[in-house]
Amino acid sequence: MVSWAKLDVGNLKTEADEQELLVRKLQRNLQQAEKYGPFRKLKETIHGFKNSLPLIEELRNPAVQERHWNRIIQETGKEEQVGEINLKTITLQKVFELELHQY
Repeated sequence: MVSWAKLDVGNLKTEADEQELLVRKLQRNLQQAEKYGPFRKLKETIHGFKNSLPLIEELRNPAVQERHWNRIIQETGKEEQVGEINLKTITLQKVFELELHQY
């Protein structure tokens, strides 16, 4: 698991674009792909991830420090879920679990 401090947003964008292309190819090769639940879920997941990339990029900005994160956590009411933020140990998965996109 890569820590937030070492996260490469450019790499995330590239990988998301590649996965989106693979889904498009699958859709062309699989007749009526949209009728299959797993296909729809995969497509929605990739789309949601790509939509979250601008937020990730903003939060990953070096100017956003731990005190800013702590304020975000406080404002969103996630204190009990997280406690104090440590940018050296927090992961992208943990950031997604905070569901900050809802705010």
